[in-house]
Amino acid sequence: MMDNMRRRVVITSVGVISSLGFTLEEILNNLKDENTLFEKSFFDNEVVIVSPINNFNIKDFAGHFKDKRYLNRGAQFCVASAMEAVKKEA
Repeated sequence: MMDNMRRRVVITSVGVISSLGFTLEEILNNLKDENTLFEKSFFDNEVVIVSPINNFNIKDFAGHFKDKRYLNRGAQFCVASAMEAVKKEA
């Protein structure tokens, strides 16, 4: 059993879900064109600056995903970025 615990994991890809885009091309084009979006929001009576992720739908990344109702928005981003990373390796 100790031999199994010594195995290492190597992450060789990355998936990105960001306000600048979901692919490398989108992100680079938005940075080049200065298409950044920052908004003021309020949290506990303080102003915070946010960069919302628009046009995001977990179905676009994970297909029919019946358990999505159990995931908050942050967890959906994690699933989508993991699916993108796996897709790049295939």
